[in-house]
Amino acid sequence: MIDVTVHHEGTGYLEDRTIKIGKYTPLLPLLAEQVHVQPGRIIPITVGTRGAIPKATITSLKDLDINESGSYTTLALLALRNSIEIYHAFMEYDASR
Repeated sequence: MIDVTVHHEGTGYLEDRTIKIGKYTPLLPLLAEQVHVQPGRIIPITVGTRGAIPKATITSLKDLDINESGSYTTLALLALRNSIEIYHAFMEYDASR
């Protein structure tokens, strides 16, 4: 199971990785039973809102055979672009409409 999270790059944002593993690991046997496969593992992919990619995420991506630096750049730029879009949507919100 792959869980992608774009998280604020403040203190402790990497802790989300540990939380996700603990949260979803108990579900693996049930999911495996439902789709008739062997239980797998949780692969958390955490990217910062400003495009930071932690070393643990690079390791997870390599586990998925994503090894090209261009893929990492694309992932970082997507996170940054979407963060900017969310910011603009928030700033341009007009509650009176």
